[in-house]
Amino acid sequence: MEHDSRAYELDALLRNLAAEFRAISRGVIASHQVTPLQYHALFQLRSGKLTMGELCDRMLLASSTLTDLMDRMENGGYVTRERCCVDRRVVRIALTERGRRVLDEVLQARLARLDALLEHMTDADQERLLASLRQLHLLLRESAGGKATP
Repeated sequence: MEHDSRAYELDALLRNLAAEFRAISRGVIASHQVTPLQYHALFQLRSGKLTMGELCDRMLLASSTLTDLMDRMENGGYVTRERCCVDRRVVRIALTERGRRVLDEVLQARLARLDALLEHMTDADQERLLASLRQLHLLLRESAGGKATP
């Protein structure tokens, strides 16, 4: 197999970028006594309440795994569970004030780090980078039948 292709380089770059980006967050996340998976759940809940099924789909987790995760997060005071008054089988998950605070602090740290990196690029280079990443994201989403994670 040929390993000097653009696809090979892109694969390596994406893996390395993902690892570096996780490293940016790891210390901040740990200082709040949450795991990376718990932070991912907080991030998915940033826009509002989700049902357990919706959160399973967004996080690509089995229902039993998410139930255990939500148990720990509820006990830690990061989320609340609310039963639907129309259909008691439906459970919605919402961020608590503590969960929102953790999410905001970690996100601020990540954005500050990215802002510092972007300062080393011209405005034109930043725009080209963003345009290329948007295009790649769109292509990946389309190739997955529109089912890429938000």
